[in-house]
Amino acid sequence: MAIEITEVKSPEQSDIYIKLPFHLNRENKIYVPPFIDSEHDFHDPTKNDLLRESDTIRFLAFENEECVGRIMGIFLHPQNEYSKTARFFQLDCTDSIDVCQKLLTSVAEWAKKKAATEVFGPYGFTYRDPQGLLIYGISHLPAYNAPALLSHVPAALHTNNVRIKFDLFSYIIELSKSDPLDLRRIADRVKKYSRLEILQFKGHKKLQVWKEPIRQFLNANHNNLFSYSPISKIEMDKIWAEYMRVLDPAFIKIATDQSANIAGLVIAVPNLSEGLKKCNGKSSVLNSYHLSRAKRKADTLDLILCTIDVKYRCKGLEASLMLMLCDEARKNGLLKIDSNLIHDTNKSYRNLMKRLGGQYKKIHRVFSVPLN
Repeated sequence: MAIEITEVKSPEQSDIYIKLPFHLNRENKIYVPPFIDSEHDFHDPTKNDLLRESDTIRFLAFENEECVGRIMGIFLHPQNEYSKTARFFQLDCTDSIDVCQKLLTSVAEWAKKKAATEVFGPYGFTYRDPQGLLIYGISHLPAYNAPALLSHVPAALHTNNVRIKFDLFSYIIELSKSDPLDLRRIADRVKKYSRLEILQFKGHKKLQVWKEPIRQFLNANHNNLFSYSPISKIEMDKIWAEYMRVLDPAFIKIATDQSANIAGLVIAVPNLSEGLKKCNGKSSVLNSYHLSRAKRKADTLDLILCTIDVKYRCKGLEASLMLMLCDEARKNGLLKIDSNLIHDTNKSYRNLMKRLGGQYKKIHRVFSVPLN
């Protein structure tokens, strides 16, 4: 039977689109499902401001009247003032090169009508959305908010008209190993001479006053990241509410200067994969218990971000914050740290992970389709 590609237009089709990964990944032991209500919010223009700043399209693939794939196309207007690029996102399909290519072609044809010169992905509205396809390390549980897709999907993208745009690396730091003495000496010098104060937290209440300073700090210091989109106050409220559900204040460290301005921060969360798997996409009191239990039982700390003000980069502050995080993780009985995804060109951050004893265990790949 021929593969039929259908644009998502009705609520019923949207529901099929959102729930398809649950069906496709039912035998995938490392698949960590998202919350279904969060996925509905993501695709609701009244709840996702970025939908109103973009042109988007969603497609479903059917074969023998069965849904066998999905994909989303994004044309983000604020990012296209100087270059015309589109993105594909949420690519999920059966083990079929034909299905994968037809879905990608559908987005490419749509993007051509927008005068786009390239489609790249998987990549959402911002770097805060799951990025890339897991091409290496398929046996490892994903870190928080990282995709774990079927291993055959990347293989289907390695065709003549699809190129590699960039890779993202995730490092595992085994905490049983001793920290390098040279990094400890650097951290000691930072503590002694930098005039910076590193704040530590025991409860969520004292964190609340830092929400707006953190937003401003990230906007000022992440603007060099690939395809960065500034965080609005409304979006920060949503991000804050989501992360406060799962964050342990002990794993947040904020360095401030003498004027109480943020100089750097590190944020991590115990790996919640086992709890999220038991939730199976549903929010409930019982599933809150599953998440709480997973946080207590976790042996891995997922690094969400480590960001340093431009003025203090490569001066030892990033090492100091990471060593404090390692110490906190050991104190709480955790065995390893799983880093956030690091762009292949970010040599200084990757080198820090290596100096901390980290080895890359996962690689996520972002692909590009030229439309010239």
